[in-house]
Amino acid sequence: MTQSILAKAFRGELTAEWRAANPELIKCLCISNRVFATIATKHSVHLAA
Repeated sequence: MTQSILAKAFRGELTAEWRAANPELIKCLCISNRVFATIATKHSVHLAA
């Protein structure tokens, strides 16, 4: 997955047509978001301790 795709995803620029044409990339984005959320949560807990 390229940085440009991630950047567009974070800006909300991926159209429904693009998402329909690239379902495998959407799956990667969802997994990446879960990983980032988990890391952020663990990092926040670590900082608070």
